[in-house]
Amino acid sequence: MIINIWKPIYKGSKQNRQVTRYEKVDFVDRKGYIIIYSCDICEKISKTNSSSLLNTSYSFNTIQKQTCRCCRSRISEYEIKKTQIHFSEILNSIASENYTLKTSEKEYNSSFRKSQMKLNVVCNIGHDYTVSWNNWSKGKRCRTCYEKNKKSNAVKYKYGFFLYHFLVWKETNKNFKEYQNLINPNNLKRTSKLHLDHIYSIYDGFQNNVPTYIISSIQNLRLVSSARNISKGKKSEITLDELCIKIFTEK
Repeated sequence: MIINIWKPIYKGSKQNRQVTRYEKVDFVDRKGYIIIYSCDICEKISKTNSSSLLNTSYSFNTIQKQTCRCCRSRISEYEIKKTQIHFSEILNSIASENYTLKTSEKEYNSSFRKSQMKLNVVCNIGHDYTVSWNNWSKGKRCRTCYEKNKKSNAVKYKYGFFLYHFLVWKETNKNFKEYQNLINPNNLKRTSKLHLDHIYSIYDGFQNNVPTYIISSIQNLRLVSSARNISKGKKSEITLDELCIKIFTEK
């Protein structure tokens, strides 16, 4: 049941108009309205827009009847698609990766939305976490393990210049954070118009097999305008010898 309908009130030209406020109205006659409704099945209060209500090809949420997202999912999964996943299939899939499913078959079968039910799982390292079957089937695994391994995985699948570039920037960001008062004494903010630049370029460093700690050293870092950095491109503004002299004389 529709509770409230809010019509947007705009200001400005057609090309650059903005919503200033919403005005309560009694009917929907075009797209862009905000609709507050009560689900006809569970009576949960939800919000949608008039685009979905006026879409004649959409059968669950219309002017005549409104269904919340949770109920639409359950109706779609069981009454239309008939795609209930058997518990044994989930159990075998999780066990095949040395994970342990703690959710019981009874708990699973009593769920209204099985594909979205939060399953209690223990990963092969011993971390407890929850995951839905939809996310598990898409390849999503233990978040704790992911956070611990994402840096090593980022290196694992990079080669050549891409690996060198990644490692240089990893050290560069670390140095900029630690020695910001030396690299950026005016405390300027890095933005799309102000770049952190390597005076002796990463490209030349890769071509000449220069160790990453040399390229990412604070003596090789500076803040410059984006225009200057882009126009510089792959070129270096100092030689490798000049950079090394700066590094070893300033220490």
